[in-house]
Amino acid sequence: MSESRFNFIIGIGRSGTTLLMSLLNAHSAIQATPEINFFCFFYNSWKNKKSFTDKDFKIVYSYVQLFKRKNHASGFDWSMELFKENIKKSETISFEVIYQCFYKSFLYANKIKNFIHNFDKNPINTLFLEDICVQMPNAKFVLLVRDPRANYLSRKEKVNFRVPNIYSDSCRWIYYNKSAINFMKKYKDKIYVLKYEDLVSNPKFYLNELSVFFDFTNEENMLNFHLNVKENSLKRVTGDSASVKVKEKYEKLSNPINTDRLDAWKTKLRKDEIELISNICNVVDYFGYDLIRNRIKYNYFKYYWGIFLAKREIIKDRIVYRLPLQLKLKLSNLFRR
Repeated sequence: MSESRFNFIIGIGRSGTTLLMSLLNAHSAIQATPEINFFCFFYNSWKNKKSFTDKDFKIVYSYVQLFKRKNHASGFDWSMELFKENIKKSETISFEVIYQCFYKSFLYANKIKNFIHNFDKNPINTLFLEDICVQMPNAKFVLLVRDPRANYLSRKEKVNFRVPNIYSDSCRWIYYNKSAINFMKKYKDKIYVLKYEDLVSNPKFYLNELSVFFDFTNEENMLNFHLNVKENSLKRVTGDSASVKVKEKYEKLSNPINTDRLDAWKTKLRKDEIELISNICNVVDYFGYDLIRNRIKYNYFKYYWGIFLAKREIIKDRIVYRLPLQLKLKLSNLFRR
């Protein structure tokens, strides 16, 4: 399977990762999949795997059922028959081979996409970049970064999203982006930093930049991604089978890119919210955002509680990352009911 290249879209959620996934997926030779946490879910248990059994097939199948509950309207389906075929055709088994077989088993619009590049879009991968490089040394990454003020506003306004907490959300923005920055210091040639504001303002230019970085031929189809979404994803969102959150997501993606909301945070957020985010997000200068910091009085209880909540979530993700597969499946089923 060496003819295909496997890459990653990373960055904290609400930073444009889904938009970039949709743009890339409109390319005839690119598959960019919605969030299915395959690497983090299986890596720790299968990183040294040399064989594949019927029990392993059943575990993968059970895991995919969790994905289908969340992404039934995405335009993507996954085939166990195709996965088995891909595994059996493999001369050797390793985690990298299993990973590649898994992503070669997706169907888009009920068809197999003969892709050259696969882009795995998942924010949580941002926390485990070193492990990805160990198992997949040829992988490259595109990091989506968004102004933390706009990122927070997106969370605040999102239908059926987690209850926003300005302190913990700002701290999570820092932790995710610091993880990427630390990785870039060691592997600067492996990662392309793309600001959401730049992508939305000049998609043609930055898609061309990505085509050079990842070595694929640029296609005009990517700029008409919304037609692809409308035809292959939005049509699947019907009746009561999809949640309000899913419907809203694909309705937005079925429209062309526009810049109307780029500076919405300037009027939609209160002055104290803007100042608070500007002061907490102290790594923002690395990405060139213009944050004016004034001396402000924190509510120190809320500030340290926000740090605790953000760190607790990161620690939880790192603990779950190392849990046995069967326990992960049980927990995933329990919390998705």
